[in-house]
Amino acid sequence: MLTRLTLIWIVFALVMGFWVGGSFVSAYLASPASQQRTPSQPQTLEQRHELSLEDRHQATEEAIAYYNLLLTIFTAILAVATILLFAATLGLYSGGKKQLELSRDAERRELRAYIGHWQMPFDGITNRVKYFDMNYGRTPARDVSMYVRVVSGGPPSTLDDELTESERQQVVQIVHPGQNVGRIIETATLTGPNDQFFLYGYVNYTDIFDYRWRHRFAFSYNPAAGSNATEWFVAYHQYNNELPLGRDPKA
Repeated sequence: MLTRLTLIWIVFALVMGFWVGGSFVSAYLASPASQQRTPSQPQTLEQRHELSLEDRHQATEEAIAYYNLLLTIFTAILAVATILLFAATLGLYSGGKKQLELSRDAERRELRAYIGHWQMPFDGITNRVKYFDMNYGRTPARDVSMYVRVVSGGPPSTLDDELTESERQQVVQIVHPGQNVGRIIETATLTGPNDQFFLYGYVNYTDIFDYRWRHRFAFSYNPAAGSNATEWFVAYHQYNNELPLGRDPKA
């Protein structure tokens, strides 16, 4: 599109230049002053010479004035065309830059690491839960750290977004695609086989594009929820998601 606009602008400039130059010559050759002489003009050689010089001088001034007028119009049109061409160039640049950014975003989404929930078996005899996440992406995740908190009963009224260092359960330098990360976690003290507890936390990690992410998880454990052990853990709908944390400050 830019090449077409450039060619149109060049052709337009050449046509206008030819028109302005030709109009100057035609204005000089066909000036009104040179056509106003009548047979009643003086017939002496000296008078005819003086009138001829005067007529040519006047014709030249009129041609120059007419040329300046055309040149002004041409310059104005050329300025408008230049502004339009500049605006079109900016539009193409902006569109190309946006398209490039969209392509980069698609590439990051396609290739980056994705940490997500894998499994969470619970041993009711030892009161321990094995929580595991996995890298479901296509590239490794690095600087992976898992934070977990376990409380008795059902979900608390508020879930903290920032857990303490004492609740950090695991730190892994690199988690490759298909590799899991997890930890055996001691649950809250239970007084009976049907006691409930609530487990929640998050995993922070960095993808290969130096962006930080946080996978949040939260589950309720309730043995009375069903006859199958797989029904005892229920995902908490307000917390299981992924949050972007921005660029890695160490990158």
